[in-house]
Amino acid sequence: MFEVKCFENSSLLAHHLAQAIQQELQQPQPANQPFGIMLAGGSTPMVAYQEVASNPFELSHGAYFLLS
Repeated sequence: MFEVKCFENSSLLAHHLAQAIQQELQQPQPANQPFGIMLAGGSTPMVAYQEVASNPFELSHGAYFLLS
């Protein structure tokens, strides 16, 4: 199910996106069931990706973090 959220500015959007990425990649997964998140390239989402990179965290077992 999709959820639509509106943000007052691009900084808040980037912050919430970074948090969502981190939460997804830390979710416990059943053994032997890899999962991943593929992120778009380009300069638009770069602020969010930089926030993720500046706050290291441990990935859930079997998680893949891919950039296109």
